[in-house]
Amino acid sequence: MEMTTSRTQFGLSDVDWDTQRDKIFLSVIDANKNGELLRTVPHEDIADGLAIVARIMPSPGDDTLTTTTMMVTDRLLGLLKLTGAEVLDIAHKNQESVGYEIKPIREAVLDLMLATGVDKEYAHSILDGPQDPPMYVVTTTHLTDGASVLAMDSALDAVHKEIGDFLVLPSSRHEIIAIPSECVTEEDLPKITDIVHLVNQDINSWDYLSDTVYKYDGKTLSVAMEKERSITEEKMITEDKTMSHHRIM
Repeated sequence: MEMTTSRTQFGLSDVDWDTQRDKIFLSVIDANKNGELLRTVPHEDIADGLAIVARIMPSPGDDTLTTTTMMVTDRLLGLLKLTGAEVLDIAHKNQESVGYEIKPIREAVLDLMLATGVDKEYAHSILDGPQDPPMYVVTTTHLTDGASVLAMDSALDAVHKEIGDFLVLPSSRHEIIAIPSECVTEEDLPKITDIVHLVNQDINSWDYLSDTVYKYDGKTLSVAMEKERSITEEKMITEDKTMSHHRIM
């Protein structure tokens, strides 16, 4: 069972499981890197390489779960007296009741800078200038597990209504970055994928989401580069072929 806590330590027997159903929400994780975990966790696959699981989230003022989140595993199903399908159905319904935010990335960065005490004039001076391509941060209003917007039709449709077809850069488990597809060429995709991979090297394993760039066309979430390889992948393949050639020689 996955459990995180910063202050409170407690056992499963300390939880009133009958009161937890309203606290079950969705979380999006990398299906490929969590294959072993998903064998014991109710989940649904979305797109290629992403899966949604259910997680019990803390509520303000909750004495036991204030600083704790728990992924719903098969073991917890018995305590919740629910099936895997029922847990995911509840999580979907609860998730749709959660608000979402769509902000230009400049605005999101500005909010973060001001929240950390950076001078307002200085912050604006740094962020002045054109942004190409335009990028938007999409997350939930409580900012935790914000990538769950990928499982919310209402959120995806709202982004699509605002910017049209868009690419999804998996920033972390807590947010995604959306870029209008019309602003990105086919030649740009490998470079963008490499940037995502590079940035993810600094993301801790707990918050990591994916190295894959996705796209949303108003109906379907899918991989943006179905047949193309990123620059990094091509380089690794070339190097591997070169090494194999030297070994044969």
